Amino acid sequence: MTTNHDDTEPALTLQQHAAVDLLVTGRNVTETAEAVGVTRQTVSEWVNHNVGFRAALHQKRRELWEGLTDRLRSLLPKAVDVLERELDSDHAMAAAVHLLKAGGVYGGAGTELPPANEDPARESYVVVLPSPPPKNDEEWQARYGHLAHRHAQRPPDGSGGAGDPTGER
Repeated sequence: MTTNHDDTEPALTLQQHAAVDLLVTGRNVTETAEAVGVTRQTVSEWVNHNVGFRAALHQKRRELWEGLTDRLRSLLPKAVDVLERELDSDHAMAAAVHLLKAGGVYGGAGTELPPANEDPARESYVVVLPSPPPKNDEEWQARYGHLAHRHAQRPPDGSGGAGDPTGER
């Protein structure tokens, strides 16, 4: 077996490098095994027990995530332009709800009515400021990673069900 330059852990074989690439692009263990010419159990062993393979897989996933995150960030100005146009259209309610959710003032803290025992004559204002942007990829994933999973569960026609003007469930 060959080793890498620092001789601390075994280098990956060509099959393992190919398997990493396939797994990162969404192939499952069985499909990956067939494509690289090994058994499903072999790929499963690499994924679950081979430290070098797991490190390479994690690194490739991180690189992919960083690229997608950069691409997503580059699309934000266009998304804001679309929302701005939608506010002047027949879909103004859905656009407004999306903006309020993005700003953290819809459906979260600060949107509840005051307790019943408070004096109704007293005016009270709740101001909720949006949180600052994530500082690193881990914070970005923790804050927004659920959106990718949520989007994957949406029906093919993009509808999310009745009652929610955003089309989300």
